[in-house]
Amino acid sequence: MKKTITVVIFLLSTILYLHAQRQGVVHIKLQPEAEPILQQEIKKQQNAASPPSVLKLGISRFDALNIRFGAVKMRRIFPEAGEFEARHRKAGLHLWYELYFDGTSDVHAVMSAYRGLDEIADIAPVYAIKPVHADIPQPNIIRQISTLPAGANDPDLPKQWHYNNTGEHGDGLPGIDINLAEAWKITAGDPEVIVGVIDGGIDYTHPDLAGNMWSGIGGNFVTPGSDVTPEDHGTHVGGTIAAVTNNGTGVAGIAGGSGSGGNGVRLMSCQIFEGSKNGDSHDAIVYAADHGAVICQNSWGYEKKDVYNKSDSIAIKYFIEHAKSDKMEGGIVIFAAGNEGSDGRWYPACFDFVLSVAAVTSQGKRAYYSNYDNWVDISAPGGDYYNTGREGGATANEARTVLSTLPGNRYGYMQGTSMACPHVSGVAALVLSKFGSATYTPDLLRQRLLNSTIELDEPLYVQGKMGVGLLNAVGALAGHVSVQSVALSTHTEELPIKKTFTLQPVVYPPNATDKRVTWTSSDTKVATVDEKGVVTTKTPGTTTIIVTTRDGGYEDSCLVTA
Repeated sequence: MKKTITVVIFLLSTILYLHAQRQGVVHIKLQPEAEPILQQEIKKQQNAASPPSVLKLGISRFDALNIRFGAVKMRRIFPEAGEFEARHRKAGLHLWYELYFDGTSDVHAVMSAYRGLDEIADIAPVYAIKPVHADIPQPNIIRQISTLPAGANDPDLPKQWHYNNTGEHGDGLPGIDINLAEAWKITAGDPEVIVGVIDGGIDYTHPDLAGNMWSGIGGNFVTPGSDVTPEDHGTHVGGTIAAVTNNGTGVAGIAGGSGSGGNGVRLMSCQIFEGSKNGDSHDAIVYAADHGAVICQNSWGYEKKDVYNKSDSIAIKYFIEHAKSDKMEGGIVIFAAGNEGSDGRWYPACFDFVLSVAAVTSQGKRAYYSNYDNWVDISAPGGDYYNTGREGGATANEARTVLSTLPGNRYGYMQGTSMACPHVSGVAALVLSKFGSATYTPDLLRQRLLNSTIELDEPLYVQGKMGVGLLNAVGALAGHVSVQSVALSTHTEELPIKKTFTLQPVVYPPNATDKRVTWTSSDTKVATVDEKGVVTTKTPGTTTIIVTTRDGGYEDSCLVTA
């Protein structure tokens, strides 16, 4: 039996998604006391044999604006959730609605007018998502490069330089990889770990993926009620995380198991892109949290700086707080930094509550397309088709990009922060496979990922704009590194009343596994201290601010005089 390897090259955006402001719709948050009344009226109109041409809610000021702007429909952004409805209500998801109105009305005029209603707590524009394709080479160019006999264990693993870079493929530098071979000696994955992949659909029948799919497969949020439809981008991302390893077929996944009956981590396909159509990313993220995923993988974003949907922000925070399994209490959300080759505030990756991933080449340099800034947390291999060779001169070479699965029992190369991101999700899954428990926390997972990186020979890394370094799988899985001491930057401080300052603790060694600390004040009447070390003086006097490491109970203190 022979299989075909194909090459898929996406320049700049390797399927990154843009957000343009949508016309004819806004998101509104209802006041809690207004929601039951309005929901009842909305359901009446939805169930009416002949719905009115203009939305009528029985509230005069509200209805007047509906007439003025041609409002025709309201619906919950987060649909009723059955067994999870109580949790959704506790989180306030039920208060958010989409309001549809005449598309010729100015969105900002609509927002300004409705914001004045007593029933509305918040209102925001909506940014639609759609694919952004590059122009050189044309997207979706697929060409056959070879046929290889199946039979050897993961015969294409040597081409996955991003796991173990020997310098033999694509002019790479040895060691510019995620150090996966040594990590596999510790763990190769655990089926109890579920990764929600918010993306195009994963080909759940692919011979190199089927064994590691979540039992429920996932959900289609483009065409609700339909099966997941395989897409190139989502299938490629899924393969990097958990293609079945050591099964004598195709490629290996980072957390794909040992090949024994599909014993890798589980992939939950939450489809938000299907051809030229898109679905609701916020619904997909909440679904993943409700159905057992504790790692949320996201290789999508917005095209313009400084814009985001509040519904996405709410869903991400819901995942972080409410995701839960026997492997972690809470969830971690991981985002690709984006492929504009720019700095600036690129959402959702620049949210401080997600883990953001930039891309490097096989030589450890920033990939030309990768976004960069001081909000980037970590770098991982994303590939670079046009990477400049060590001897100089730009040459095209698909071997420098990332090899993974494609629909229809195919394999192919792609590049982008979209490809870097699932490397981090895969290693996060390995960490949970090794250390996860019902009391393990996302903070501990984040610390293991960020405290074990490899330094980069890259100017933007030195400037702090490529995160803390290159992802290091074996470092993240290394045995517990105990705290040995903690020291504050200052030990005495005099401040006027009602002033604040921040104490900076330095935990040693720098690679300690658990660097969390707690803060106390010996006299809270004089000054208080919060969980971030921010001291606020209250009344005249002196107090001792004490920092204590959670690991080992090491202490240091600062005498504060107000």
